[in-house]
Amino acid sequence: MADGLINSVSTHVAEAQQAFPTIHTDIMSGLDAANKISGYKIDTSNVVKNVGNMDGLTTRLKDFGVPPSVVEETIKHATKKPGNKPGLWQYDGKDVRVVLNDNGDVVSVVPNKS
Repeated sequence: MADGLINSVSTHVAEAQQAFPTIHTDIMSGLDAANKISGYKIDTSNVVKNVGNMDGLTTRLKDFGVPPSVVEETIKHATKKPGNKPGLWQYDGKDVRVVLNDNGDVVSVVPNKS
């Protein structure tokens, strides 16, 4: 399952960068303001709700400041634990916490505070 997700994320990130060349600036401007309020937690599911309908949340990870490789490594090497809601699974890595749903979709990526 992790290999399929890794390939999917990498492929979709490249497609998203071509399809939306300015989305990085637009999203980062909004995230900069939100981070000042939320203490640097990036809840990608809430970002998507505010930006509009974006299919394939995992395709936008790089735009949120977390390289897909970090998410992929976290999923691959961290221990799978139940999330805070039924149907969610949490992977705590050195740099980020990744939350997946039962389908293996990325629900949230939260950078660890340094």
